[in-house]
Amino acid sequence: MYAARGFTWIPLTHTLILGLRLDTKFSTGDIPFYAQPYVDLRGVQKGRYQDRNALAAEAELRWDVTPRWSLLGFSGVGKAYGRLQSFSQAQNVQSVGAGFRYLIARKLGVSIGIDVAHSKDQNAFYIQVGSAWR
Repeated sequence: MYAARGFTWIPLTHTLILGLRLDTKFSTGDIPFYAQPYVDLRGVQKGRYQDRNALAAEAELRWDVTPRWSLLGFSGVGKAYGRLQSFSQAQNVQSVGAGFRYLIARKLGVSIGIDVAHSKDQNAFYIQVGSAWR
């Protein structure tokens, strides 16, 4: 299996930060179903959408309300394709959500928080330590 992942944080203003993430996984040969690439988005059950290849993109906008408290909103789209369907035939999987962070260790940059996410199939609740993308 081959994987490529990248993310970046872009400060838009002093208190608004835009986060962007791209995650791809490709497989070749005979791979058991439980090891196949899957769409990895908050609000989408792990392994729910999987095939030989998977692609996910997510954007997050964070507003630093105070030096320690932040509010955020996020949205993502993904696709699993390859063996069962081609890229153009595969279904787009979308998710959206919101959350908050509290900077618990200022010197280390460690935050904790809660995210609530929604996709077509489910709602999800996450307790986060640090970034959701690491």
